[in-house]
Amino acid sequence: MNKRHILGVFIAALFIRGSYSAMHSRGPLELQADALEYHAYAVNLLEQGTYANNMGERATRTPGYPLFLAAIYKIFGPSVRAVQAAQALLGAGVCVFILFITARWLPPGWALASGMLAAFYYDLYSIVPLILSEGLDIFLLSIFFCAWLQRGKKIWFSGAAGLVLGLACLVRSEILPIAPLLTGFISISGPENGDSPGLAPAEWFKKARWRWERSLAFLAMFLLVLSPWVLRNKKVLGAWVPTSTRAGWQFYSGLSDSRYRRFEPPRQLRVEGLGELELDKTYMQAGVEVYQKVPVKLLFKSWTYNIAVLFYPFLPEYDFSMVFLMPFLAWGAWAWRKNPETWIFTAFLLYLVALFSVMGAANARYRQLFAPALIPLACLGLYDLARRWRPTPFKAAVGGWATANGLVFMFSNELRQGILFLKDRIYGY
Repeated sequence: MNKRHILGVFIAALFIRGSYSAMHSRGPLELQADALEYHAYAVNLLEQGTYANNMGERATRTPGYPLFLAAIYKIFGPSVRAVQAAQALLGAGVCVFILFITARWLPPGWALASGMLAAFYYDLYSIVPLILSEGLDIFLLSIFFCAWLQRGKKIWFSGAAGLVLGLACLVRSEILPIAPLLTGFISISGPENGDSPGLAPAEWFKKARWRWERSLAFLAMFLLVLSPWVLRNKKVLGAWVPTSTRAGWQFYSGLSDSRYRRFEPPRQLRVEGLGELELDKTYMQAGVEVYQKVPVKLLFKSWTYNIAVLFYPFLPEYDFSMVFLMPFLAWGAWAWRKNPETWIFTAFLLYLVALFSVMGAANARYRQLFAPALIPLACLGLYDLARRWRPTPFKAAVGGWATANGLVFMFSNELRQGILFLKDRIYGY
C-alpha cells in the first residue's frame, strides 16, 4: 500500500470535512430532536452517573454514540465543536478504509481514486456537523469490511470483525438481525486466486477454505461486546433488550408517520405513567394492527414511497455525487457478481434498502450508511467499464454523465419542484 496515497486521501478528506463543518455548523443549535437526546444521555451519564435521557427513559438509545459523546465531553466539556472535530477525523479515516477495501482488487491508481471519491462524497462529509450516530457507525462498518476481507489470512481478523460489528450494533442496531448469517459465512474464504472476478462462484466455493473456528472467534467477540448492554437492560428494565426500546415505534412509524403514507391518523400512544417497555410493546401492537388492515396494494405504495425518499437527491441541494455513482454501482454489482468476495457489499445494500422501506419514518439521511459498500462497488464498476471500453469512449461516457448531472445541478430548483409535484400526485391522499 502506497503510504503517500493513504496520507493524501486522509489530508484531502480531513480538509473537506473540516471546511464543510466550519461553514455549516450551527454550534449549540445542532442539539435538536435526536441530537438533543443523544446529548442528554451523555450529559446525564457524566453528571449523574446514570444512563438516561431527560425524561428518565433508560434504553431509548443504544449506548454507542452517547458514550462517544461522553468521552469527548469528559475531555473537552460539552462542546459541539469538539464532537464535530472528532467526527471529521473519523470521516477522513473512512476514506482511507475505503481505499484499503478497493486496493484488494484495483490497481494503486484506481484505489487512490476510490479514496478520493469517498473524500468528495456528499453523504460522507455532510454528516460531520450533525450530532448524530451515522458518522461513527459508518466508521465502524468500514473497519468491519476491511477485517471481513482479510478473514482468510489470520483468525484474529474474524475476531476483529465480530468485535467491530458488535460496536456498530451498539451505535445503530440495523445490522443486528443479519449477524447470525454473517457468523456462518465468515467461516468461508476464497482460494488464493479467489480475488479474480473471472472465477465462477461454483469454482470459488469448490476451492474455498472452510474454517469454523473463524465463526467461533467472530461470535465470541460479537457477544463479548454486546452482552454488557443486554445484561444491563435485564437488570435495569427487567427484560432482555439487545437493541433499544424504540423498535416498536420504528415499526409503527414505517406506515403511519407521513401524510403521504398515512392509512390512519398517527396515534399518540404515549400515556402518562406508561413505562418505556410497555410503550414499545404498545407501538409494536399498533403497527401489527395497521399491517393487518391495510391492503397489500397500499403496503407496496408505502414501501415504494420509503425507497423513493431514501434515494431522493434534492436535499434541497442536488446530491451530485450519489446520483453520479448510481449507474456504476449497479454495473459493479453485476460485473463482479462472479466474485463471491464482493457479494457482502451487494447484500449489505439490498438488506438496508429493504429494512428502511419497512422500518422507520422515511428519511434520505439513512442512505448515508450505504457509503462503505456503495463506493467500493461503484469504483469496481468504473474499473470494469474502463477495462472493457477503449479510453476515448470511456472518458466520453463518464464525462457526458458528469455533464448531465452538472446540468441537473444548475436547474435543480425547477426539477425539485417538478418532482415534489409528482410526489403529491402519486402518493398524496
